[in-house]
Amino acid sequence: MRFEPLKVGELSQRTGLTVRTLHHYDAIGLLKPSLHTGAGYRLYSASDVARLQQVLSLRQLGFSLEEVKRCLDQPGFSPLEIVRIHLVRLREQIESQRKLCQRLETVASHLSAAEEVSADEFLSTIKEMTMLDTLAEKYFTAEQMAAIKEGRAEAGPEKLNQMQECWVELIALIRTEMEQGTDPADPKVQALATRWQELVNQSTGGDPGIKQAMKRIWEERGDTLVAQFGAKYDSRPIWGYIETAILHGEGATDTNRTEQTEPDHKARDQKGAGGGVDRRGFMNCIACAGTGLVWTAAGGVLGSQAFGQEARRAGATAGPFSFTSFDGKKIVYSDEGEGPAVILLHGFGMGGQDNYGDFDRLLPKLERQHAMIREQMGAAPPLPAPPAEGRPGLAVRLREAGARVIVPDSRGFGASDKPQNTAAYADSAMARDVIALVRHLGLDAVDVLGYSMGSVTAARLLALGARQVRSAILAGVAQYILEGEVVDLPEKYPVPEGLTRPFTMRAHAEALAKSLDSVGTEAEKPKSASAILVRSTGGDPKVLAAVVRGAVAEQVPVEPLRQVKVPVLVLNGKGDLANQSVARLLEVIPNSRSATCDGDHHTAPWQPSFQQAVVNFFSEQWRNSGTGFEIP
Repeated sequence: MRFEPLKVGELSQRTGLTVRTLHHYDAIGLLKPSLHTGAGYRLYSASDVARLQQVLSLRQLGFSLEEVKRCLDQPGFSPLEIVRIHLVRLREQIESQRKLCQRLETVASHLSAAEEVSADEFLSTIKEMTMLDTLAEKYFTAEQMAAIKEGRAEAGPEKLNQMQECWVELIALIRTEMEQGTDPADPKVQALATRWQELVNQSTGGDPGIKQAMKRIWEERGDTLVAQFGAKYDSRPIWGYIETAILHGEGATDTNRTEQTEPDHKARDQKGAGGGVDRRGFMNCIACAGTGLVWTAAGGVLGSQAFGQEARRAGATAGPFSFTSFDGKKIVYSDEGEGPAVILLHGFGMGGQDNYGDFDRLLPKLERQHAMIREQMGAAPPLPAPPAEGRPGLAVRLREAGARVIVPDSRGFGASDKPQNTAAYADSAMARDVIALVRHLGLDAVDVLGYSMGSVTAARLLALGARQVRSAILAGVAQYILEGEVVDLPEKYPVPEGLTRPFTMRAHAEALAKSLDSVGTEAEKPKSASAILVRSTGGDPKVLAAVVRGAVAEQVPVEPLRQVKVPVLVLNGKGDLANQSVARLLEVIPNSRSATCDGDHHTAPWQPSFQQAVVNFFSEQWRNSGTGFEIP
């Protein structure tokens, strides 16, 4: 029987391995798909599947992935070498048992020093010690652990307890100011920010490796630590607030904050306090409690993105995850795949996965919307029907191409916070959320794609000068987003009632916002397009009106865009009649070009030609930047 080549998802279903595992095998060169479709999808051949079987067999014998790769790539790999590998593994196991002996000796010492220890205290001691030692071994290098052990022997409990109390007090003070709504630029908060930075330097000696490890611990195990040691040590809720205070203190502005601050942070990370790294300073982050390590408030502090951390992710999972942005708002995002990082910014009236996930996820909302239109108007246009090849969505296509795909829900949408006041969306707030997300994830470089409203966010991100942005795609948008431009739609294109052509973005936004203001209760029959949009998507009309007035009404300033140096692609569907005028965008943004694809404004993201254009553009940037990724 002839073997039909398999896509990564199909191979995953047939073997039971996850798509993430297969992507990882591809990324490390262990199992690369050897075939490609005309549309650029990579396929696994029969020989690829045979190699996968060899991989799995060797893994069952206990071989690491690196060892498996060496076995398969070097036909002359000798049995003696295999024996030696196993001897190394056995010695590692012996070392692990030796550490267990040390751990038990520590428990015995603690018990002998105590006058009386209850069973509950005994079990609690073992649980606490085991958890902390496990965290330490997982997140710190052998060199860092050696420094910790040496520092623990030299530091006394009194000094460590004092540092612990300082962190608890400082976190409480900052939280109070944040909850009272104190401006981060206020002198009181600035003094707290200075104290924060001083304590961080004292606690870590400026060691970036320790900072990265602590960030990962609190991101991945923070809730466990809080449950064990108490919320007073958890500074995660104030990360965004204190970051903003630090940026104000360094004279950052919205247009150059990233350019001005991050090189300074990285210089501090590389040099450490006083120009060198005193690893023993890390002991001020932990308290010696006789049974092992007790993490203190400094753990939460070190998770802050205000210190230029660039933590390496141990793996890639889908989420959803969340973080606290610059002004305390919770932003939810998914993060899946491994490779060059891509952030996808969605359009108005939907969440990230609605715009870039499987079309069938969005379809029920569209069906409700069309049913309401039909009921109200007597007829409705046909439902969008993108080709089957593109229906899985852009996020899947990019992951199959080897990218790490990050999809946030912008504030006001999806699972993120939804403030009802216009000010929460003004002043490029959505773009600043993206900057905060990039910092939260510790990304050095990221490619950004926005669609419709998301393109406005992406353009504002470029105008802010975020240095981590490697390239950008502005899709589903035209030159009317630029300061001074007007919206000039085709003659038969519908416009909000009361508007005369041409009109400004602000006029259009206010007309839409007023329509949203008039949306009635659930019990009332929807009487406008805005009401239908709200009912079909489950949105809050007050939130959507605030988004429109705060985020959509303001056009993007031209002069900062003239300074953009990264490549930019303007991409629109051929049937997207409202977004065909892009000449002004190309004139303003120096290194920009345009392209078209199949589809209209509602279907373009699920068109194979749209997805391929995105992959081709980002692939070009990855090759030019030397990431080592070759994307079809």
